[in-house]
Amino acid sequence: MKQKKTIQIAVITVVGVWVFCLSTVLSVKLGNRMLAAQTTAPTVPPTVFSTTAPSTTEPTTTAPTTRLPVGGNIVMADVSVEDPEWYVEEQESIKISQVIDEVNKNNTTTKPPKTTKPKSNVPEGKTEIIKAYVDGINKLKASTDFSLYKDDKLNLTIDKMPAESIAKTMAESLMQQVQKKPITYNFTGGTDSATGLTPNAAIAPLNVNAYVEESAVSSAVVSETGDGGYKITLLLIPELQTYTTPAKNHSTMVEVVDITPYIPSGLTVNTLDMSYTDTKIEATFDKDGKILSMVHYLKVDEAVSNVSFLGFPVEVIVHGDFTSNYTFSY
Repeated sequence: MKQKKTIQIAVITVVGVWVFCLSTVLSVKLGNRMLAAQTTAPTVPPTVFSTTAPSTTEPTTTAPTTRLPVGGNIVMADVSVEDPEWYVEEQESIKISQVIDEVNKNNTTTKPPKTTKPKSNVPEGKTEIIKAYVDGINKLKASTDFSLYKDDKLNLTIDKMPAESIAKTMAESLMQQVQKKPITYNFTGGTDSATGLTPNAAIAPLNVNAYVEESAVSSAVVSETGDGGYKITLLLIPELQTYTTPAKNHSTMVEVVDITPYIPSGLTVNTLDMSYTDTKIEATFDKDGKILSMVHYLKVDEAVSNVSFLGFPVEVIVHGDFTSNYTFSY
Protein backbone atom coordinates (compact mmCIF):
# COMPACT_ATOMS: atom_id res chain seq x y z
CA MET A 1 0.00 0.00 0.00
CA LYS A 2 2.84 2.32 0.91
CA GLN A 3 4.63 1.53 -2.36
CA LYS A 4 1.46 2.22 -4.31
CA LYS A 5 1.10 5.62 -2.69
CA THR A 6 4.71 6.48 -3.45
CA ILE A 7 4.15 5.68 -7.12
CA GLN A 8 1.03 7.85 -7.15
CA ILE A 9 2.92 10.78 -5.65
CA ALA A 10 5.68 10.46 -8.31
CA VAL A 11 3.12 10.40 -11.10
CA ILE A 12 1.33 13.41 -9.68
CA THR A 13 4.64 15.32 -9.44
CA VAL A 14 5.42 14.70 -13.11
CA VAL A 15 1.94 15.70 -14.15
CA GLY A 16 2.33 18.88 -12.09
CA VAL A 17 5.31 19.89 -14.20
CA TRP A 18 3.23 19.45 -17.34
CA VAL A 19 0.43 21.48 -15.84
CA PHE A 20 2.87 24.38 -15.35
CA CYS A 21 3.19 24.66 -19.13
CA LEU A 22 -0.49 24.25 -20.07
CA SER A 23 -3.49 26.64 -19.90
CA THR A 24 -5.37 27.31 -16.68
CA VAL A 25 -8.52 25.31 -17.49
CA LEU A 26 -6.66 22.20 -18.52
CA SER A 27 -4.43 22.44 -15.45
CA VAL A 28 -7.37 22.63 -13.04
CA LYS A 29 -9.23 19.70 -14.61
CA LEU A 30 -6.15 17.52 -14.56
CA GLY A 31 -5.48 18.33 -10.92
CA ASN A 32 -9.06 17.45 -9.91
CA ARG A 33 -8.81 14.05 -11.55
CA MET A 34 -5.60 13.39 -9.63
CA LEU A 35 -7.29 14.27 -6.32
CA ALA A 36 -10.23 11.98 -6.97
CA ALA A 37 -7.88 9.02 -7.44
CA GLN A 38 -6.16 9.42 -4.02
CA THR A 39 -7.38 7.57 -0.85
CA THR A 40 -5.90 10.16 1.53
CA ALA A 41 -8.07 13.15 2.27
CA PRO A 42 -6.59 16.39 1.00
CA THR A 43 -5.14 18.86 3.41
CA VAL A 44 -7.31 21.93 3.70
CA PRO A 45 -5.24 25.01 2.90
CA PRO A 46 -5.24 27.75 5.52
CA THR A 47 -7.47 30.71 4.97
CA VAL A 48 -5.60 33.85 4.03
CA PHE A 49 -7.06 37.24 4.91
CA SER A 50 -5.96 40.53 3.40
CA THR A 51 -6.33 43.93 5.00
CA THR A 52 -5.72 45.69 1.70
CA ALA A 53 -8.74 47.33 0.15
CA PRO A 54 -9.91 45.84 -3.12
CA SER A 55 -8.28 47.46 -6.15
CA THR A 56 -10.36 49.39 -8.68
CA THR A 57 -7.60 49.20 -11.30
CA GLU A 58 -8.51 47.58 -14.61
CA PRO A 59 -7.39 43.93 -14.64
CA THR A 60 -4.18 43.30 -16.51
CA THR A 61 -3.66 40.74 -19.19
CA THR A 62 -1.54 38.65 -16.77
CA ALA A 63 -3.54 35.63 -15.56
CA PRO A 64 -3.96 35.10 -11.79
CA THR A 65 -1.82 32.68 -9.86
CA THR A 66 -3.25 29.14 -10.01
CA ARG A 67 -3.04 26.78 -7.05
CA LEU A 68 -2.64 23.14 -8.13
CA PRO A 69 -2.93 20.26 -5.70
CA VAL A 70 -0.09 17.84 -6.19
CA GLY A 71 0.26 14.82 -3.81
CA GLY A 72 -1.88 16.47 -1.17
CA ASN A 73 0.10 19.72 -1.29
CA ILE A 74 -0.79 23.01 -2.91
CA VAL A 75 1.58 23.99 -5.76
CA MET A 76 1.55 27.67 -6.72
CA ALA A 77 1.97 28.23 -10.50
CA ASP A 78 1.91 31.52 -12.40
CA VAL A 79 0.26 30.93 -15.73
CA SER A 80 0.62 33.54 -18.49
CA VAL A 81 -2.29 34.10 -20.81
CA GLU A 82 -1.13 35.06 -24.33
CA ASP A 83 -2.72 38.06 -26.10
CA PRO A 84 -5.42 37.22 -28.63
CA GLU A 85 -4.15 36.72 -32.17
CA TRP A 86 -6.15 39.67 -33.50
CA TYR A 87 -4.58 41.94 -30.86
CA VAL A 88 -1.04 40.76 -31.72
CA GLU A 89 -1.63 41.31 -35.44
CA GLU A 90 -3.05 44.77 -34.75
CA GLN A 91 0.00 45.77 -32.67
CA GLU A 92 2.40 44.42 -35.30
CA SER A 93 0.53 46.38 -37.99
CA ILE A 94 0.83 49.57 -35.95
CA LYS A 95 4.57 49.04 -35.47
CA ILE A 96 5.11 48.41 -39.19
CA SER A 97 3.15 51.55 -40.09
CA GLN A 98 5.26 53.59 -37.66
CA VAL A 99 8.50 52.25 -39.15
CA ILE A 100 7.32 52.99 -42.71
CA ASP A 101 6.32 56.54 -41.73
CA GLU A 102 9.71 57.13 -40.11
CA VAL A 103 11.57 55.82 -43.16
CA ASN A 104 9.49 57.98 -45.50
CA LYS A 105 10.10 61.00 -43.29
CA ASN A 106 13.87 60.46 -43.31
CA ASN A 107 13.95 59.85 -47.07
CA THR A 108 11.95 62.96 -47.92
CA THR A 109 14.23 65.55 -49.48
CA THR A 110 13.39 69.03 -50.58
CA LYS A 111 13.28 69.10 -54.35
CA PRO A 112 15.01 72.08 -55.93
CA PRO A 113 12.67 74.45 -57.71
CA LYS A 114 12.29 73.86 -61.40
CA THR A 115 14.29 76.26 -63.50
CA THR A 116 13.50 77.01 -67.10
CA LYS A 117 16.54 76.54 -69.29
CA PRO A 118 17.05 79.60 -71.45
CA LYS A 119 16.53 78.97 -75.13
CA SER A 120 19.79 78.57 -76.99
CA ASN A 121 20.58 81.11 -79.69
CA VAL A 122 22.25 78.37 -81.75
CA PRO A 123 19.98 77.51 -84.70
CA GLU A 124 18.79 73.92 -85.10
CA GLY A 125 17.71 72.12 -88.22
CA LYS A 126 18.30 72.96 -91.87
CA THR A 127 15.64 75.65 -92.13
CA GLU A 128 16.79 77.53 -89.02
CA ILE A 129 20.46 77.33 -89.96
CA ILE A 130 19.87 78.73 -93.43
CA LYS A 131 17.65 81.47 -92.05
CA ALA A 132 20.25 82.41 -89.41
CA TYR A 133 22.89 82.91 -92.09
CA VAL A 134 20.67 84.82 -94.54
CA ASP A 135 19.30 87.08 -91.78
CA GLY A 136 22.80 87.70 -90.44
CA ILE A 137 24.13 88.76 -93.85
CA ASN A 138 21.20 91.02 -94.66
CA LYS A 139 21.40 92.66 -91.24
CA LEU A 140 25.10 93.28 -91.79
CA LYS A 141 24.53 94.70 -95.27
CA ALA A 142 22.09 97.18 -93.73
CA SER A 143 24.45 98.19 -90.90
CA THR A 144 26.10 101.61 -90.91
CA ASP A 145 29.17 101.61 -88.65
CA PHE A 146 31.77 98.84 -88.75
CA SER A 147 35.00 97.82 -90.48
CA LEU A 148 35.56 95.08 -93.06
CA TYR A 149 38.76 93.46 -94.25
CA LYS A 150 38.26 91.56 -97.49
CA ASP A 151 40.71 89.38 -99.39
CA ASP A 152 39.72 87.73 -102.70
CA LYS A 153 41.71 85.16 -104.64
CA LEU A 154 40.84 83.97 -108.15
CA ASN A 155 42.73 81.09 -109.72
CA LEU A 156 42.16 80.41 -113.44
CA THR A 157 43.79 77.91 -115.75
CA ILE A 158 43.44 78.18 -119.56
CA ASP A 159 42.56 74.78 -120.99
CA LYS A 160 41.97 75.82 -124.61
CA MET A 161 42.82 78.93 -126.62
CA PRO A 162 44.03 79.71 -130.16
CA ALA A 163 47.78 80.05 -130.52
CA GLU A 164 47.53 83.58 -131.89
CA SER A 165 49.38 85.99 -129.70
CA ILE A 166 46.49 88.44 -129.78
CA ALA A 167 44.15 85.94 -128.10
CA LYS A 168 46.70 85.03 -125.46
CA THR A 169 47.43 88.64 -124.72
CA MET A 170 43.72 89.35 -124.40
CA ALA A 171 43.20 86.40 -122.01
CA GLU A 172 46.18 87.30 -119.84
CA SER A 173 45.05 90.90 -119.62
CA LEU A 174 41.56 89.81 -118.63
CA MET A 175 42.87 87.51 -115.89
CA GLN A 176 45.02 90.27 -114.45
CA GLN A 177 42.10 92.65 -114.32
CA VAL A 178 39.79 90.31 -112.44
CA GLN A 179 42.37 89.72 -109.72
CA LYS A 180 41.65 91.85 -106.65
CA LYS A 181 43.93 93.07 -103.90
CA PRO A 182 43.04 92.91 -100.18
CA ILE A 183 41.11 95.96 -99.04
CA THR A 184 39.81 97.42 -95.78
CA TYR A 185 36.49 99.24 -95.65
CA ASN A 186 35.65 101.59 -92.79
CA PHE A 187 31.96 102.26 -92.91
CA THR A 188 30.68 105.33 -91.13
CA GLY A 189 27.06 106.28 -91.51
CA GLY A 190 26.72 103.49 -94.06
CA THR A 191 29.51 104.54 -96.46
CA ASP A 192 33.24 103.91 -96.85
CA SER A 193 34.82 107.30 -97.47
CA ALA A 194 37.76 105.88 -99.47
CA THR A 195 35.72 103.99 -102.05
CA GLY A 196 32.27 105.47 -101.68
CA LEU A 197 30.85 101.94 -101.39
CA THR A 198 28.11 100.87 -99.02
CA PRO A 199 28.13 97.55 -97.10
CA ASN A 200 25.54 96.26 -99.56
CA ALA A 201 27.97 96.82 -102.44
CA ALA A 202 31.01 95.37 -100.68
CA ILE A 203 29.55 92.23 -99.11
CA ALA A 204 28.45 89.25 -101.20
CA PRO A 205 26.04 88.90 -102.80
CA LEU A 206 26.95 92.26 -104.26
CA ASN A 207 24.22 94.91 -104.44
CA VAL A 208 21.39 92.49 -103.63
CA ASN A 209 20.00 90.94 -100.47
CA ALA A 210 20.98 87.40 -99.63
CA TYR A 211 18.47 84.72 -100.55
CA VAL A 212 18.56 81.00 -101.26
CA GLU A 213 16.05 78.26 -101.89
CA GLU A 214 16.27 75.57 -99.25
CA SER A 215 16.37 72.90 -101.95
CA ALA A 216 19.54 74.52 -103.34
CA VAL A 217 21.37 73.88 -100.06
CA SER A 218 22.70 70.33 -100.05
CA SER A 219 24.03 70.58 -96.48
CA ALA A 220 23.52 72.94 -93.54
CA VAL A 221 25.59 72.33 -90.41
CA VAL A 222 26.09 74.35 -87.22
CA SER A 223 28.64 73.90 -84.43
CA GLU A 224 29.14 75.81 -81.19
CA THR A 225 32.32 77.85 -80.82
CA GLY A 226 32.03 78.73 -77.12
CA ASP A 227 30.64 81.72 -75.20
CA GLY A 228 27.34 81.29 -77.00
CA GLY A 229 28.86 81.69 -80.46
CA TYR A 230 28.49 79.28 -83.36
CA LYS A 231 29.73 78.49 -86.85
CA ILE A 232 27.52 77.79 -89.85
CA THR A 233 28.61 75.81 -92.89
CA LEU A 234 26.46 75.66 -96.02
CA LEU A 235 27.04 73.69 -99.21
CA LEU A 236 25.26 74.66 -102.43
CA ILE A 237 24.23 72.40 -105.26
CA PRO A 238 25.97 72.84 -108.65
CA GLU A 239 24.54 75.55 -110.89
CA LEU A 240 25.17 76.91 -114.38
CA GLN A 241 25.77 80.56 -115.21
CA THR A 242 25.51 81.84 -118.75
CA TYR A 243 26.38 85.19 -120.23
CA THR A 244 22.75 86.29 -120.05
CA THR A 245 21.39 84.18 -117.17
CA PRO A 246 22.89 84.18 -113.69
CA ALA A 247 23.22 81.08 -111.53
CA LYS A 248 19.95 81.37 -109.62
CA ASN A 249 21.09 80.70 -106.05
CA HIS A 250 24.81 81.41 -106.36
CA SER A 251 24.12 84.94 -107.55
CA THR A 252 22.16 85.70 -104.35
CA MET A 253 24.57 83.98 -101.94
CA VAL A 254 28.16 84.46 -103.12
CA GLU A 255 30.19 86.70 -105.36
CA VAL A 256 30.05 85.11 -108.79
CA VAL A 257 32.50 85.74 -111.62
CA ASP A 258 31.45 88.69 -113.73
CA ILE A 259 33.63 89.39 -116.75
CA THR A 260 31.43 92.11 -118.21
CA PRO A 261 33.41 95.05 -116.73
CA TYR A 262 36.66 93.59 -118.07
CA ILE A 263 35.76 92.88 -121.71
CA PRO A 264 38.21 94.86 -123.89
CA SER A 265 37.13 97.00 -126.79
CA GLY A 266 36.58 95.03 -129.99
CA LEU A 267 35.65 91.81 -128.16
CA THR A 268 32.16 90.41 -128.50
CA VAL A 269 30.97 87.61 -126.21
CA ASN A 270 28.73 85.22 -128.11
CA THR A 271 28.28 82.54 -125.42
CA LEU A 272 29.54 81.84 -121.92
CA ASP A 273 28.73 78.74 -119.88
CA MET A 274 30.23 78.62 -116.41
CA SER A 275 29.59 75.62 -114.12
CA TYR A 276 29.86 76.24 -110.37
CA THR A 277 30.50 73.25 -108.11
CA ASP A 278 31.56 72.54 -104.52
CA THR A 279 30.44 75.97 -103.34
CA LYS A 280 30.89 76.32 -99.60
CA ILE A 281 29.99 79.12 -97.21
CA GLU A 282 31.39 79.32 -93.69
CA ALA A 283 30.38 82.05 -91.24
CA THR A 284 31.26 82.49 -87.56
CA PHE A 285 28.76 84.29 -85.30
CA ASP A 286 29.12 85.68 -81.79
CA LYS A 287 26.53 85.14 -79.04
CA ASP A 288 24.59 88.21 -80.21
CA GLY A 289 24.19 86.86 -83.74
CA LYS A 290 26.75 89.18 -85.33
CA ILE A 291 29.02 87.76 -88.02
CA LEU A 292 32.68 87.90 -87.00
CA SER A 293 34.16 86.31 -90.11
CA MET A 294 33.21 84.28 -93.15
CA VAL A 295 34.70 82.49 -96.13
CA HIS A 296 33.10 81.92 -99.54
CA TYR A 297 34.58 79.26 -101.75
CA LEU A 298 33.35 78.28 -105.20
CA LYS A 299 34.90 76.20 -107.91
CA VAL A 300 34.47 76.57 -111.65
CA ASP A 301 34.75 73.12 -113.17
CA GLU A 302 34.62 74.48 -116.66
CA ALA A 303 33.96 77.83 -118.31
CA VAL A 304 33.45 77.75 -122.08
CA SER A 305 33.35 81.06 -123.88
CA ASN A 306 32.86 81.80 -127.57
CA VAL A 307 33.89 85.33 -128.47
CA SER A 308 34.65 87.32 -131.57
CA PHE A 309 37.63 89.62 -131.74
CA LEU A 310 38.07 91.92 -134.71
CA GLY A 311 35.75 89.63 -136.65
CA PHE A 312 37.58 86.42 -135.78
CA PRO A 313 35.77 83.77 -133.69
CA VAL A 314 37.67 82.54 -130.66
CA GLU A 315 36.81 79.73 -128.22
CA VAL A 316 38.31 79.84 -124.77
CA ILE A 317 37.96 77.11 -122.12
CA VAL A 318 39.17 77.66 -118.55
CA HIS A 319 38.67 76.25 -115.06
CA GLY A 320 39.55 77.54 -111.61
CA ASP A 321 38.28 78.53 -108.18
CA PHE A 322 37.47 81.65 -106.21
CA THR A 323 37.91 82.29 -102.48
CA SER A 324 36.68 85.37 -100.63
CA ASN A 325 37.70 85.97 -96.99
CA TYR A 326 35.84 88.46 -94.75
CA THR A 327 36.78 89.75 -91.29
CA PHE A 328 34.44 92.15 -89.47
CA SER A 329 35.16 94.55 -86.60
CA TYR A 330 32.49 96.42 -84.63
